[in-house]
Amino acid sequence: MIKKFDYKKFIGKKFGKWKILNYKGFVKSSNPKFKSHRIYYFKCICNCGNIRLVPLNNLTSGRSKGCQSCAAKKHGLAGTYLYGIWSNLMRKNKERNIQVSKQWFVIKKFINDVNKHLGPRPSKKHKFVLKDYSKGFIINNVKWGFGSKKFV
Repeated sequence: MIKKFDYKKFIGKKFGKWKILNYKGFVKSSNPKFKSHRIYYFKCICNCGNIRLVPLNNLTSGRSKGCQSCAAKKHGLAGTYLYGIWSNLMRKNKERNIQVSKQWFVIKKFINDVNKHLGPRPSKKHKFVLKDYSKGFIINNVKWGFGSKKFV
């Protein structure tokens, strides 16, 4: 039997720039290894005023410290093509649970790796491409290209 979740103890608490406003519900994990796990969602407000649904585990682990608008302002990279790629990569990681190098969750490490190993994007027609879908997004498995395996 699953123990009843006491969501009330989280209302009003702050995690980074997020403040929990209220509990919105849960979904069962889609990962077959964790069939009995539940992902609890809370409606949160960021210091800047943005309101989003945020999974509790992202709040308590520190993975989500604030909204994407605040993150973009923090590093000053909003509007750059690499920020666009990174932002889409993070969104697709959350939506589809695709495999991403752990160090790439920090945008500056992602940009350093791309610049060091791939160099600048050759042209605006070039996309961030996976070489092998089964390996996920790691530095040795991406390239600039035009192929059907385009990412962004």
